[in-house]
Amino acid sequence: MLRLKNENKGITLVALVVTIIVLIILASISINLLFGNNGIITKAREAKSSAAIAEEREKIELAYMGDIAGTGEFDYDEFIEELHKNLNQNANAIEIGENEYIIGNPDTDRAFKIEGGKCTYIGKLSELSDMIVISVDRENGENLSIGGVTINANLITLNEANDSDIGLEYGWSSSNTVEPSSYQTATLNKESEFKRTAELETRVGEAGNYYLWIKAKLKNKETKKNYGVYGFKVYSCLRKNEGSVGSGSNFLANTYNIKRSKIKNIVFVRGIEGYDRAAGYWDVSAQKNGEILAWYNQDGDYYNVWIGAKDGDKVIANDDCSYLFSHVGCDMPIGINSKIEGLNNLDTSNTTNMFRMFATNTKMEELDLSGL
Repeated sequence: MLRLKNENKGITLVALVVTIIVLIILASISINLLFGNNGIITKAREAKSSAAIAEEREKIELAYMGDIAGTGEFDYDEFIEELHKNLNQNANAIEIGENEYIIGNPDTDRAFKIEGGKCTYIGKLSELSDMIVISVDRENGENLSIGGVTINANLITLNEANDSDIGLEYGWSSSNTVEPSSYQTATLNKESEFKRTAELETRVGEAGNYYLWIKAKLKNKETKKNYGVYGFKVYSCLRKNEGSVGSGSNFLANTYNIKRSKIKNIVFVRGIEGYDRAAGYWDVSAQKNGEILAWYNQDGDYYNVWIGAKDGDKVIANDDCSYLFSHVGCDMPIGINSKIEGLNNLDTSNTTNMFRMFATNTKMEELDLSGL
């Protein structure tokens, strides 16, 4: 009998499974090539984002150059105008240091930092909402007077902050790795919705090298930073101006009602000889320890004032001499000039701020500054 042989061959289950697995692997590879971290589409998106960031960065730099093109000097208000022209009306700039600004653009959710005309992308604006920038006017120093120096601190936020959301504490430590045993709460002065300032005292207790530690708090986030080293010595220095410095204010907080505008002469001397024979005297040391005195005699309706240190050496000026002699003698009658003499007996080697030190000295024809 003739038998027919079946030649039909089907796909086995194993082969089918293998085929499906291979297809899945190939699909995974294809998807990864398209959408993975190094995928074509991902790279295209990154390239597009990088191009947009570069374009925005260039516009910010052009705004900066456009600002200084006219006068050669930076003007904040003009810079904001240029930013609005180049970017949009919502763009803003916040000063975080000397010639250093954070640029925020809510429309693109990007933040940049520009320093000296060079712009750098620093991240998404929304992710920096709780960012706080700390800076101080003096990051180190030598031969500083204990209690006679004030460190000015600035706190900058990228978004408007309520007074209840922001705070600053500071302390002094002999180490830049070990925090102070205790912190002192600073009083914050509000200059804008984005900026607060504080004056930090330097009462470290004894001579030596110290580091300033600052803790700034914004809502639930704490930012910590330290500065130094600061070298302190025990000596007395002249007090700085506090409060009003107008023509009607009392010179160096005297209690004799000696107005700045009524002072005819100020003379710095070595020692304090003659203070006890004067019409009156008062302590003008920053430490309030009587080591630097001012004394006066009256000359008609006006005053002559002498200032000297008990140790017979030069009077050491405060690190902040802003407005020290402002308006002195400005009410002197026509034909009579006021004078400030003996400035070679005033040591300003540690002074960092002389802003308007001799402002509105309208009745002063001569002033020898060679000794400063």
